[in-house]
Amino acid sequence: MLGVGGLLDTLGFPFNRLIIKLGFIQMKKSLPENKIGQYTPEDARKLVEFIFLENSDPQNIYSELAEKVMPKFMKGTDEEKEWARRQLLGRSSEAVMTVGLINHYQIIYTAEKQYASLILEITRKIEKEHECTTAVEKILAEQIAMAHIKIIDYSRRFEEWCSSPQSSKVEITKFLEMLGRQIDKANRQLHTAIIVLRQIKQPALSVNINTKNIFTAQNQQINDNSQKT
Repeated sequence: MLGVGGLLDTLGFPFNRLIIKLGFIQMKKSLPENKIGQYTPEDARKLVEFIFLENSDPQNIYSELAEKVMPKFMKGTDEEKEWARRQLLGRSSEAVMTVGLINHYQIIYTAEKQYASLILEITRKIEKEHECTTAVEKILAEQIAMAHIKIIDYSRRFEEWCSSPQSSKVEITKFLEMLGRQIDKANRQLHTAIIVLRQIKQPALSVNINTKNIFTAQNQQINDNSQKT
């Protein structure tokens, strides 16, 4: 008979990547006390959400840190603090990604290392200038920064290939054509993201109609006396 791990592997869920929580006390609090056979599909969905929690889910990361690591890190013995420190370092990459829309560290890996500080600086300045607070606005700030870095990098490569002697003119021409297309594409991405962000941040147009200033001539007779002598 298959165990839980074998069953999950059969269904396509790697057992080592899932946290199985069987806290029946908390589960009962979130589900109504119905009789057997009277639970709804929505109740079943809540049960599945509670039991199967992906290891990289931010909710799971924070729960594990709060319940197991932080108490020992803050008030534990020296050995417990060292254990907690290793646990934090072991999950540091996942923990950092959970606040990616705050620190934007994930976009560093979209460009060469030499552009790391620049791409972060551009993103944060755009956020400040446009007062980006929502997830969509922050994502657009990242897209603007990434597109700008692409333009810089592709333009640098274009100039390097133009100024350096190469053996095959055919290869040079093809490569420069490819770089030109990439520069154009990055420019379109940059302009589109800027336009969308400005449209989102633009205050809504307010139109007030004062009915007292509206005059109608319905059912009114207009006499023209200009031709009378």
